Amino acid sequence: MKRTAIAIASAAVMAAAATPATAADGQGRFAVKGAGQVSCQKFIQMRQNKNSREYAMTQGWIQGYLTASNRHMPDTFDLTPWQSTELIATLIEESCQGDSDARLAAMTGAVAQGLSEHRLDSNSPTQQFSVAGQNYVMHKATIAQMQRRLQDMGAYNGAIDGSFGPNTQGAIEQFQSAVDGLDATGAPTQVTLFYLLLGEMRG
Repeated sequence: MKRTAIAIASAAVMAAAATPATAADGQGRFAVKGAGQVSCQKFIQMRQNKNSREYAMTQGWIQGYLTASNRHMPDTFDLTPWQSTELIATLIEESCQGDSDARLAAMTGAVAQGLSEHRLDSNSPTQQFSVAGQNYVMHKATIAQMQRRLQDMGAYNGAIDGSFGPNTQGAIEQFQSAVDGLDATGAPTQVTLFYLLLGEMRG
C-alpha cells in the first residue's frame, strides 16, 4: 500500500467524522473493555510487530467494534464492506499520529464514523472477478458506487449496473493514471477505492 495515499485517505476520513459515535450516557461516556483501552502510542508500537499476540488482540477488538457498529448503527448492514481490518488499522495509526495519548477505542470510533458515508445500508449480492492476477469479491452495491463516482468524473460512460467488466476496469485504470502513487492496473485496490470514494466526501 502507498503510505501517502493512506495518509491522505485517513485525513479525509477523520474530516468526515463530524459527529461522535452514539454514546451510552448523556455526557458521551461509555465503558471501554479490553484492547480498546490501549493508547495510540502503544498501538503504533504494536504495529511494528504485526505477528505479536498483542497486536492480534487489537485486530480482534477492532473487528468486534465494527461488528457491533453494524448491529447498532441505524440503516447499516456493513460499515466496511470492502475494507480489510489491516487497512482500518492503518487508518487508525495515521489518525493516532496527531494524538498519541488518545485511546484505540476513540480513534476506532472516529474512523468508523468517517467511513459511515459509504456503508452498505442493506445486504447486496456479490460478484467475483480477477484483475491483474488478483481475485476480488465485491458487493454489487459497492461496484455501482464506484461506477457512479467514475461517471461523475467523466471516466465512465457505461450503465450503473453494479457489474464489474471491461468498461469499469478501463475507467478505474484511467482514474489511477491521473493519481500520483497509484499503479494503473484497473484493479479496485483498497487504496484506489479510498482515493475514489473519499473524493466524493471531500466534494
